[in-house]
Amino acid sequence: MSASTRVRLTCLLAAATVLVGGCGGQALQTSKPPKTISPTQSTVIFDCGGSAHVEPAELVLACADAGDELAHLHWHGWGDASATATGSLIVQTCVPSCVAGRTKTYPVKVTVRGLGLEGAHAAYRQLEATSHRGAVPGFGRRLRYSLSATGPAIASVPQPITPTPVSSAAAQ
Repeated sequence: MSASTRVRLTCLLAAATVLVGGCGGQALQTSKPPKTISPTQSTVIFDCGGSAHVEPAELVLACADAGDELAHLHWHGWGDASATATGSLIVQTCVPSCVAGRTKTYPVKVTVRGLGLEGAHAAYRQLEATSHRGAVPGFGRRLRYSLSATGPAIASVPQPITPTPVSSAAAQ
């Protein structure tokens, strides 16, 4: 590139900078770079009260009445894109009522995933608990929760399939 071409290019860039930056008296706005998760951030799960926990040994799942919870959790892969734990799911039987009912314990495998930013924390956003001892009444074998800074929230509850009666007119 010749010296005269470099001078012209430099002048053109300087003029463009003045025009773009000087219009209306405002500086050129740039978008912020996307937030990324730093390896030094602690990865957390938030409880019902909004407190952050690293590798929690216990986690209440039913925030309204603390009726269902995970306990005795032993984690593997914490801080990775997904982490797993083994432990116990303790649920209220609500028989004869939730106040007078007992609890029942199920051995479970817990998986957390969906790592993202929640304020200053790297946090898991999804939790799935899979029962090793059959279906949990009212939930099935798998319980799915969304996780946020306000605690766990049930993400999916299996709905019973109700057979639709066939009317005699429709059958003909």
